[in-house]
Amino acid sequence: MNDSVKFEVMFLSWDLVLRFGAAFYVAWLIFMNEPISGVSPYGHAIGMSVQDTSDSKLTVKVPYAAHLVGDPDTGVIHGGVITAALDNASGSAVRVSKDWHDNLSMATLDIRIDYMKPATPHVDLLVTAECYKRTKTIAFVRAVAYHESEDDPVATSVATFMMGTPNQRRS
Repeated sequence: MNDSVKFEVMFLSWDLVLRFGAAFYVAWLIFMNEPISGVSPYGHAIGMSVQDTSDSKLTVKVPYAAHLVGDPDTGVIHGGVITAALDNASGSAVRVSKDWHDNLSMATLDIRIDYMKPATPHVDLLVTAECYKRTKTIAFVRAVAYHESEDDPVATSVATFMMGTPNQRRS
């Protein structure tokens, strides 16, 4: 690695720590140095964990935390956290399908989210996502964010993901 690359990596490392905190930086380092699997660095930063998986379907949990609150007067989780949880869970549903391999790249092509009600303060958020159709280049996913029952959603989403060329790890 030449000196200019070393400087850029050092600057990026410090910038990530300053902007997002040490926990995000550690998650980012792990994500960049390990094969693609599990929860994204942002998912780690919001405390997301995988609860259950089956072929093309998974459930994740985002534990309620004060730093995720969007309205301090009510204690309701910020809508951006719900959006990120739906997007992350949807992408992960594609990754748990039987046709997935770690060399494949993927990006969110489109996501539509319908918010049904505010998240309940001080209650963990669950998201169940299912990849219900996959072509050679596109994956189709639907997801629901809820507290206790999928029949009483906080939000729902439908998303498409572009399946790309073999993924090259950054060095």
